[in-house]
Amino acid sequence: MTKFKIILVFGSILIWACSEEPYTQGKQIYEAYCLNCHMEDGRGLGALYPNLENSAYLNGKQDHLACLIYNGVQSSKLATVAMPAHYDIKPAGMTNLINFISYRWGNKSVLTLQEINDQLDQCLRK
Repeated sequence: MTKFKIILVFGSILIWACSEEPYTQGKQIYEAYCLNCHMEDGRGLGALYPNLENSAYLNGKQDHLACLIYNGVQSSKLATVAMPAHYDIKPAGMTNLINFISYRWGNKSVLTLQEINDQLDQCLRK
């Protein structure tokens, strides 16, 4: 009976570990920096904060996403609304954040730390 309990415990742990959401650090960064505006479901708040699901930045302009998050952006719809700059998110955290957002609401492509560093180098030179 003891062997059965041990197998049951290890099997439960294995199933739990395999079903856990990837990019947990990215999720934590999203919750700290993005959730207030883009909401838990990524849908944002109408004209104030854009919906992340299938957004152009996740599906076609992913090579500009790190700079957008790093430098922030003024709303094109409302002059009084801007996404703040997030200079304190380090490249590894930025990589995890973008991969989490893409996994959750985009095209599920994965960017590497080197690709994020290259993007940040480009936007810092401008």
